[in-house]
Amino acid sequence: MPYCAKCGVKVDNNIKKCPLCDFPIPDVGQEADEQSINTFPEAENIYKDRVSIVKNKVFFIFEIIFLFAIPILISIRVFYPSVTLKINYIINCIIASVFYLFFLFGYLRVYYNILGIGITSIVLTYKLDSIDNNISWFYSYAILIILLAVAILYICIFLYRRNRKENQAIYILTYIFGGVGLLCLGIDSIISYRLNNIIKPSWSIIVLISSIAICLLILGLYYGLPGRIRNKIRRKLHV
Repeated sequence: MPYCAKCGVKVDNNIKKCPLCDFPIPDVGQEADEQSINTFPEAENIYKDRVSIVKNKVFFIFEIIFLFAIPILISIRVFYPSVTLKINYIINCIIASVFYLFFLFGYLRVYYNILGIGITSIVLTYKLDSIDNNISWFYSYAILIILLAVAILYICIFLYRRNRKENQAIYILTYIFGGVGLLCLGIDSIISYRLNNIIKPSWSIIVLISSIAICLLILGLYYGLPGRIRNKIRRKLHV
């Protein structure tokens, strides 16, 4: 038997109002709607959508600027033939920038974006080297350095994705410094081989040793810290 919530008098089950104080009595015999019990709004992460909207706006603004710059430069080249060579360099860089922005903004999967950046770099360096109808440094240096950089990026991303559950975000810094050291060693080796027909790195050894030392220092400092401080760093970096 229900009670009046205001005066506390007992009332019958079918009474809608308290006979003493005329206070409305809820129908306790009626089963509550299952959908009205423990219904919470579904969590919706709108941050990703907002970032995507802003990213698309920035991307299209830059693309429009680049596309409008090309006919302007062509017009300048027509009226001022003396700067034709410089204008050709600029136009090729602008066209490549359109593709660079697309891949850098991450519209594809990360491996495809890296591949696209590498292909764009190869095409751009070839066009820049062939503008004067004399290909001199593209096959000797540019294509080898670009392929080396793409390979190092693939290796670093593969290692990070394979071990990201075990490793912390602190390993990103070690991959960056280690990749830079290997890239410098490869560039120095390519240059020395092309110039002297022998692989004899010089300055890159210093860079490689420094990058390895920095990686060891970062890992040593991180894992050498007390657990309380290390956990605080993890919470701050969301790792």
